[in-house]
Amino acid sequence: MLKVNSISSHKKQFINEASLLRLRPYIIDEIGEDESFYLYQKCQSILYYALNHNNCNEVALVYSINSHEEGNMIKGTQTNTDLELDTKTYELLNRKDDKVCVLVHNHPTDSAFSIEDYSEFLLYGKLKIMVVVTNSGEQYYMTKTEYFDRNAAVKKLIEITKMCDHNNDGKLNRSESVQAAKEFERVAYVFGIRIE
Repeated sequence: MLKVNSISSHKKQFINEASLLRLRPYIIDEIGEDESFYLYQKCQSILYYALNHNNCNEVALVYSINSHEEGNMIKGTQTNTDLELDTKTYELLNRKDDKVCVLVHNHPTDSAFSIEDYSEFLLYGKLKIMVVVTNSGEQYYMTKTEYFDRNAAVKKLIEITKMCDHNNDGKLNRSESVQAAKEFERVAYVFGIRIE
């Protein structure tokens, strides 16, 4: 697993009414209008839960597309959550059927996808869509398209993280992590990953 210094260089933003009002439905072609609206409702739920139950820190939720079977809300810290803390979430991400999942989580530091997010997106084959909702209400979407090439994407992610590891110690500090995320985002489309 990727090791990143957990000290963020960005200040935590707190969720407020303006954050919640900024959220807007967004239609994702791969899942259609109805399922996209359901996803929008889950984005709202994540912010409400983070605000009311986790001091505006990170919260994650995984659910199955179409069946809407979902894991529990997973409380994290300002910088991460551990999806494997919840048994139901673990089962959804590792089941053998053809159902695919969505991961929705918030970022308290108002950043888009992190290098850890990209790593997790590639790790779990069941994840079709990942959404980041920032604490100020901005939304970012990542989708595996029909052209998704997991092996090539993993190879590139490893190459980028090694390139950004300036101390060659197997750990990325926060600025190296941000650099790696930007570099992977720049080339993700080549591997069938759409980021919006």
